[in-house]
Amino acid sequence: MTEGPSEKEKLALHLAADARKLEIGLLWSRSLYFWGILTVLLAFYGAAIDKGHTFYATLTGCFGLLCSLCWTLANRSGKYWQEVWEGQTNYWSSVIFGMDLFTAYPTTSIEERWFWGPKRFSPSKLQMIVSDVSTAVWAILVVAAIVQECVRWALLVEVLMALSTVCFSVVILFYARSGARPTLAEIRQAITKAAVRLRTRPSDPADF
Repeated sequence: MTEGPSEKEKLALHLAADARKLEIGLLWSRSLYFWGILTVLLAFYGAAIDKGHTFYATLTGCFGLLCSLCWTLANRSGKYWQEVWEGQTNYWSSVIFGMDLFTAYPTTSIEERWFWGPKRFSPSKLQMIVSDVSTAVWAILVVAAIVQECVRWALLVEVLMALSTVCFSVVILFYARSGARPTLAEIRQAITKAAVRLRTRPSDPADF
């Protein structure tokens, strides 16, 4: 007869799971904090540009850039500690239950359906991408505030913004998924499958 898990092992699993849950909650709490600051700074930046105060617009843009940089680094720090406690949870769950809670779960029955169906994306990765985009946007706003009187430079800034949007959209679609990062062959396969679905749209409403 095998001996069951000790109270210390149960407590360790409970603490690790709670710490992981806390890190996930802190990820969104930090984001709300930075969203509030960046919203105020963006309004101040727009007012400064509207009134022609390029010095204050540049100053505000630099502060917004620093805040966005801190936000994206804080997201990565939170993701790091989330994975630390997730590893601890997996370890103690394997000791107590004989399996990892976050890796030994069935997903074969969950089908990723087109557009409105369930998709396997990582909210924390999406959050990091948003903070990266915010950092890039504030960098562009700083440049725009400095060179706003030059029409050619302003056009260049707009082109860079459009290209950055396209690049980050690609990153979101292919690199923000939860689990392992897709290989190039998997990306090609996903594109081919999407093209086939668009050419042969199903008649069953449940497939949408």
